[in-house]
Amino acid sequence: MYGDLKDWHEIKKFYGIDKIKNTVLYIRYLDKLTLNFCSQYFGVPKEQFRCNNTPQSAKAL
Repeated sequence: MYGDLKDWHEIKKFYGIDKIKNTVLYIRYLDKLTLNFCSQYFGVPKEQFRCNNTPQSAKAL
């Protein structure tokens, strides 16, 4: 959710795509922009992300 495209390339080099994918699928909260990016990038429907299926206790601003 933070950083830019340069940062994205750095975490891909450090962690690898599979570890990133497995991690973001189970994160409890992603903002809409990040969720859309990850869904498109990994080819995974938004419904499969935990953050899309877990209600938040407080509304995001």
